[in-house]
Amino acid sequence: MISTDLDVVYFIVWAFAIAGVVGAAMAFCVARPLAKLSFISFPILAAALIPILFMSGFQEPLDLNVFYLMLVLGIIGWICKITDIPRAPFLIAFVLAEPLERYYFLTVNAFPSGDWLARPFVLVILLIIVGAIAVPIWRRLRRKKDSSEDAVRLSEQSEMVAPPFVDMFVSVCALAVFITSTVMSQEFSESGRLFPLSVGCLGIVLSLLSLFRDIQRVRNNRGFGRFDDAWVQRLKVVGISVAWVLVYIWLVFVLGLLVGTGIFSLVFLIRVAQMKIWKSIIYTACIVGALYSLTEFAQLVAPVGYLL
Repeated sequence: MISTDLDVVYFIVWAFAIAGVVGAAMAFCVARPLAKLSFISFPILAAALIPILFMSGFQEPLDLNVFYLMLVLGIIGWICKITDIPRAPFLIAFVLAEPLERYYFLTVNAFPSGDWLARPFVLVILLIIVGAIAVPIWRRLRRKKDSSEDAVRLSEQSEMVAPPFVDMFVSVCALAVFITSTVMSQEFSESGRLFPLSVGCLGIVLSLLSLFRDIQRVRNNRGFGRFDDAWVQRLKVVGISVAWVLVYIWLVFVLGLLVGTGIFSLVFLIRVAQMKIWKSIIYTACIVGALYSLTEFAQLVAPVGYLL
């Protein structure tokens, strides 16, 4: 391509370079207006976010069952929040698992006997990883957290502390998952089991450490704890939210994306967001119109229902 279509190659390179500069400039310009979205009631945003997120997730597999996977991942994300588990590493691992496994396989085969661990670049990465783990631990042991650090922590952690038995349950589930993956990897070929076996063994160790910490917390609290009235109300809200998402999924399964989104958004805005009917109709029309534009002009594929 470089030999026959050099102009196209330069066009692609310059397009990426200019897009990066223009995109950064636009981000600085619209940062303040976009920040005002945080003041909008979440149900109003959810009426548009839910259809857009599910349509985006549908594009790669083109399988409606991915909707259930997205819902499960959302529930896992909420569980991570209430148990003070950072969600960013979970998301990064979920996205990068496939390329990481591929390149780990190539690396092990290219450098036998673990010689790749002595490569300079690998050593630098290992030092960065060790530093990222050791520095926070060292700071925590050296001084107590002040109020500003607590505020930063609360931006990721739920404002309601989960009872000890919830943390223990999550640790047990993680341990079961890693043990299962390790056992299942034994059925793979010698090369195929490299990555799942490495991740499984490391996960078992970390899960046991987490479980030990949870047991210590149970002993300190002298009990497993329980859900108080505030937690019961929170669980009801979460259950109702999951039910709404399931209703949307089933509407799309039966009526397709555009019709299902129209019905869901209109009812959701009137019942949950408490918007006026005429405003709900206009907002729903904008949502459906945006999705239709994406299918017509951005070449995205809209899920087709059983009836429509």
